[in-house]
Amino acid sequence: MAELVFYRSQYKYVKGDDSEISLEVGDILEVKKPFQFTLEGTEENPEGWILGINQRTNEVGYFPGTFVEYLRTELLAPPTPVPQRPVPRPEPITRNIEESNDSGYIGSPGS
Repeated sequence: MAELVFYRSQYKYVKGDDSEISLEVGDILEVKKPFQFTLEGTEENPEGWILGINQRTNEVGYFPGTFVEYLRTELLAPPTPVPQRPVPRPEPITRNIEESNDSGYIGSPGS
């Protein structure tokens, strides 16, 4: 089961290129586990670059781990299964042979 790790930005950071995200003090960042990179430092005290989403801006990109504080880790709930509806079954069709004869022959049933 996947987990989300939440961090809060302690400092302002202006992105240096399009692969990064800018941070304002107090921004909440979410990072999916398993991490999509080699985590430097620890989950609680990250160093290096972390790939995540800034909840304020919805931007996805890298941010410096040294600019954030660890908040918590949450399990992602599995999707709720959609209940299966029973498929209706057609009623078997029963016919009276005499009513359904359309052969056109005299003396055949139904004539």
